[in-house]
Amino acid sequence: MRFKVHPSQPKGFRRLANYLAGKTQQLTPDRVDWSFGVNLETADPETAAAIMEATAATNTRCQTPAYHFMVSFDPKDALQGKIDRKAMREIAEEVVKRMGLTEYQALVFAHKDKRHPHIHFLVNRIHPETGKALSRHEDGKRLTEICREIARERGLNVAKEKAKQNDRTLVEELGPVSEGDFWRARRNNFEADRPFSKEQILANREDLRPVFYGAKSWGGLAEQLRERGFVMMPKGQGIILTDGNGYMKLSDLHDKNLRLAVLDERFKERFADWSNNEFLKFLVDQGRDLPHPPNLDGLDKEARKQAEALHDAKVQAARGRKVLENRTDRIAAFDAADTDMRYWMLLRDSFVAAENRIHMEQRRIDRQQGVEVKAGGNLSVEEGRMFGAMGKYYINPDKAHEKWKALEKEKGAVIAADMVFKKPRLLGHTHHSLFSTYDKRISAQRALDTMLKRRKRWYLAKERLDGVRDKQQRHYQMLQKHVSDYENLKRTVDPTKDWSRDGSHGSMQVLEKIIREKIAFRAREMDKLTPRMFEQSKLAEGRLRQLKKSFRDYNEKKTERERQKKLEQDLWGPSWER
Repeated sequence: MRFKVHPSQPKGFRRLANYLAGKTQQLTPDRVDWSFGVNLETADPETAAAIMEATAATNTRCQTPAYHFMVSFDPKDALQGKIDRKAMREIAEEVVKRMGLTEYQALVFAHKDKRHPHIHFLVNRIHPETGKALSRHEDGKRLTEICREIARERGLNVAKEKAKQNDRTLVEELGPVSEGDFWRARRNNFEADRPFSKEQILANREDLRPVFYGAKSWGGLAEQLRERGFVMMPKGQGIILTDGNGYMKLSDLHDKNLRLAVLDERFKERFADWSNNEFLKFLVDQGRDLPHPPNLDGLDKEARKQAEALHDAKVQAARGRKVLENRTDRIAAFDAADTDMRYWMLLRDSFVAAENRIHMEQRRIDRQQGVEVKAGGNLSVEEGRMFGAMGKYYINPDKAHEKWKALEKEKGAVIAADMVFKKPRLLGHTHHSLFSTYDKRISAQRALDTMLKRRKRWYLAKERLDGVRDKQQRHYQMLQKHVSDYENLKRTVDPTKDWSRDGSHGSMQVLEKIIREKIAFRAREMDKLTPRMFEQSKLAEGRLRQLKKSFRDYNEKKTERERQKKLEQDLWGPSWER
């Protein structure tokens, strides 16, 4: 069982009512299994639509009084006999009741022309007595809960529930954590960041606003936030501020002067560009103590393979020495591993943002190409009309056109047009027959006015086409910049890899592999820790508190996994793993 609310709602009642009743072209009333009206005393689509339109006319402020949504059922439920005419009728009445529509006018149609049985609801949002409009605020959430409740009561299937049924309770317990963040964190075995509570946001808002106003660059802002235990990270199309355990959005500061676009303009640098540069610096610093890649020019296949193997061995040895150096302070090693993991996850988010910028710029270029074609066609039409008008006035319109262009270049379009109006023979010889009689001189004056109007329209069409081409050229330059930034990011991840064969999907696979390695390394570092080590650590109190929470959550999950594994062994025996 599921629902659907179409994003574009109908502008009226009559057309959709006839469609639902099968009274339009290419449809027949046979598709309707049953129908009924709510507060209408009729289910006839024409009559019911007229009544609803008359009721909607009493409220002139509501622009979309018609509200349409649909509830459908799994075909398997219908085959098993769980969904019949009686059950569907009861469910439709239950939906009307739980959605709070019992006092409103509505048409309900059940269709049988698809494999999945489904019910359409056409509702008049205007109350027939009070004239007030029904609020659609969070109607998707309400329909979600209603469908789940009815499906649970009647033992029906819920769409997209089967694969996650065992973990649904975990998702419901998350509270404000989004389902996407939860599944990504669960897949990569780390704690999902939770949004701050309202109390935390209010407290941080007063503390962080002066920091944003006092900063003069993204780097300075990041440093001041770091002193307070916060890190700026890109998320979606904006920025979040996180302390490692929770986060708040930039919009949570509730200040128009602290929006991302305003800050980009104030700091004279886009946050995305600054963030990419910080990643490059970080990755260069990470590999500073590692051996440089060997020069493979002029080597045959076997020698190249040996040189690469030797370089890999040197890199592993250097990394091993770094790990051994940190063995004296396990908390410091865990801190470094946790920071390293989060930076690579941030790099992955930067990859996604870079790909989105490229796709968005490409879509703008595609749209601009359509605009250019349209502007070019408009210019051709106006040019034809202009030459037609000039041909009626001048003996040689092409020569007159060239002189007019030179005059515009020297004097400007407005002054040139005024000069031509006062002295048309500046552009060349005119037809003598135009001035032979008084009536023809009047016609000649009208032809001159028409020619000036055509010329102005042609000039505006030419300027419009030039502006479109300039804008398209800027989009091309921006696309090249985004592609260059994306290539730089790929080279920082793996400079030896041939990315051209894998595309963006391959780059994300490489990043996911690296992140999994970082998560595994972080888990191994946590396995070496004891609670007493935290008491002896010299890390800052705020950071130590974050690491303690991560350590505690990790051990709780580990204990739960071991308990679940032992429970399954007790239930199914040792052979269940095979």
